[in-house]
Amino acid sequence: LPVNELATVALVATEVETPAETVVLRGDDVCVGLYIIVQGEVSAEQISTDGSPVQQYYRWKAGQSFGMMALFREMSLDMTIRATSDSLLLRIERDEFHAIIREYPETALRVCQELSVRMNHLLQQLNNMQKSSSESA
Repeated sequence: LPVNELATVALVATEVETPAETVVLRGDDVCVGLYIIVQGEVSAEQISTDGSPVQQYYRWKAGQSFGMMALFREMSLDMTIRATSDSLLLRIERDEFHAIIREYPETALRVCQELSVRMNHLLQQLNNMQKSSSESA
């Protein structure tokens, strides 16, 4: 993002200090915005009824983000987001994001471009999974 947009984001973002092993969002929580990992690592996991991780879906490091879809609509996640190390996150809630894109409409285009890249990556993963399952059958 350009410096003026970054400055605006910094003004509306909320710092979230998250010790290791802390749950950021539970699977049934409503995600209300974007989280940017400033420091540390977080993972998206399926959690068993006793609270232990069953499967890890994603792992994000400093400089990466999650919750981008929540900038456009209220949604719950089908997985639990947990800090795997002491982490510092910036949370940008949907209403604040909407205010930013009213002031800087090109920000919305950049977010859409990032969503497109992520969607393409997920489609490639799905395609690879389908190929490997058909090859093993």
